[in-house]
Amino acid sequence: MAVYNIFASADATLYSRYPLKNTGRDPILEVGVSNDQDGVRFLQQVGLTDNPYYTYDLAANGNAAISAEYFPTHSIKRAVLQFSPSDINTLYTFLSQSSVPAISATATISSSYQDGAYFQLTGSVSGTFFLTSSNTQTDSAPIYYITTGSSANLTMVAVANKINSLTSFAITASVSASNLFLSASTGGVAGNSFSYTSASITQPFAGGVNSTIASWDSYLRLYLASAQNLNTTYSLDFYAVSQSWVMGTGQYAQTPESRNGVSWTYTGPAQNSPLWVTGGGTWNNNYTSSQYFDYMSDKDINVDVSNIVNAWFSSSIPNYGIIVKHPDVIENSTSSFVDLKYFSVDTHTIYPPTIQFKWADAYYYPQGTNYVLSDQITITLQNNPGVFRQNEVYKMRTSVRLTYPPRQFITSSVYLKSLYLSEQSYWALQDVKTNEMVVDFDTNYTKLSADSVSNYFTLYTSGLEINRYYRLLIKTYIYSTTYGPLSVYDNEQSIYNALSLYGTEDLALLPAEEVIYTGENLVFKIVG
Repeated sequence: MAVYNIFASADATLYSRYPLKNTGRDPILEVGVSNDQDGVRFLQQVGLTDNPYYTYDLAANGNAAISAEYFPTHSIKRAVLQFSPSDINTLYTFLSQSSVPAISATATISSSYQDGAYFQLTGSVSGTFFLTSSNTQTDSAPIYYITTGSSANLTMVAVANKINSLTSFAITASVSASNLFLSASTGGVAGNSFSYTSASITQPFAGGVNSTIASWDSYLRLYLASAQNLNTTYSLDFYAVSQSWVMGTGQYAQTPESRNGVSWTYTGPAQNSPLWVTGGGTWNNNYTSSQYFDYMSDKDINVDVSNIVNAWFSSSIPNYGIIVKHPDVIENSTSSFVDLKYFSVDTHTIYPPTIQFKWADAYYYPQGTNYVLSDQITITLQNNPGVFRQNEVYKMRTSVRLTYPPRQFITSSVYLKSLYLSEQSYWALQDVKTNEMVVDFDTNYTKLSADSVSNYFTLYTSGLEINRYYRLLIKTYIYSTTYGPLSVYDNEQSIYNALSLYGTEDLALLPAEEVIYTGENLVFKIVG
C-alpha cells in the first residue's frame, strides 16, 4: 500500500478586520470569529485615511457618520491554502502507475452447453487472475448466473493481483437447477494443465487490456498551534477555491502592513489585482467537505477532501486550492467568539499543512506458506542504508527470521530461511524525536505486499521532513497454533500445508495474536 504527502505550496489568512492586509509569510494560519470594540476605539486615535478599513470604495460611497462602516466590530478570519498543480500531477502519475491491470472480455453463450464447459483467456499475461462480478455469493470465488436454455452475454473482468506468469486462465461451468454457474477455477498458474470439455461458444472472447486506477483517499492535514474559547463541539468547512490568488510576503505583525498579496478584499496585491467575487474568498459550493470535533477529539485537522482532489484530477475545476472557514451560522452570529491557530507553510516546526494521499496497491502472493508462527521473531529491512533522500520512491523489503531458531543439523544457515508475515500485516511511520505517528496503521492503505522474495511496501519520501529520523513500525497477526483449527497439527510443515488450503477470507478468521515490531534497523534519516 502507499501513502504520499504533499506540502502546501502557499497559504495566507484573510482578515475581515484588515481587508487589505497580506499575511502570506506568517508562520500561523487563523480560522476564527470575534466581536469587540477595537475599531470604535481606534476611531478616536487616528485619521480616517489611516485606518485599516479605509478603501476607495468606502471613501466614495460610505457614510462617514456611521462608524461601523469603517470600523466593524465583527471580525472573521479564514485560511486559504494552495497545493502545487505540478505536485498534484506527479501524484496522479504515481496513482496511474499503481493502477490495477485488468483484462475485459465478453462472450455469447449459446443454449447448447454441457457440464464442465469452460471459457479461456489465452496469451502471455503477467499475473494470476481472479474474476469479479456484480453477482457474488459468500464463496471465495465470485459466481456468474446464466439462465439455462437461453443465450446470454457474459462480461468478465479479470484483475491481476498476483505475480506469477501464466499463459491461460479458465473458469468452469456446471449445471445446477435452473442456473448455469460460472465460477473461478482453482488452477491457473503456468505449468498447470486443464482438462475440461469445451462449451459451444458462438462468439470468441473479444476484449483488450485496460487499467483501473487503484482506490484512493486524500486528507487535508493542519496542525493546531493554539486555540481560544473553543466550544465542547464545533465544526469547520472546507471548499475548493474558485479564483486564482497570489500568496504575497506579508506577516501579521508587520508595520506598515504588507499589501503585496492576497487579502480579504483582493486576490493579489491591493489595487492591482482582481477583487474576490465575494469578500473573504470565493469558493465552489459543489466541492466541499467538513470536519466535526467533539470534546475528546484530536483538534488537528484531518479531513477527507477526496471529492475536491478528484475534481482537480479530472480537470472539472481548476486547482486554486482550499479555503478553511467556520460554518456560516457561526460566522454570521454577532455572539460568536472562537479563534483557531494552525501552523502554516512558513512554520519553523515539523508541522506544515499537507495533503496526505493513500491508495491501495498491495499484492500479496508469497512463494510458499512459510508464515510466521511465533512472536519470537526479528524483523529488519533488507535495503536500509540508514539515509534516504526526500522526494524519492523506495521499495522497502522486510527480512523476517526467528530470533531463537531451534537447533537443526543442516548444511545451511537457519537464518537464511525466509519467513512471511501474514496477509494481515501493516506498516506505520513514527517521528523518532516526538513519537508522533506520521503515517498511522491503516487496514486499507498501509498493508504489506509479498512476492517470491519477501514482504515489502513502497515508501514515498516526498512529505517527510529533511534531517528528521523516522521509525518504521510493523503490525502483524500471528496465527495461533495452540488453539483453533491449527492446534491439531504437531509439526511446522503440517501447519504450512494446512494454511495453503485457506483462502484470504478464511485466513482472516483464524485466531491470531496482534504484535507490533520495531528495532534499530527500522530507523532511517531523510536528507535533501
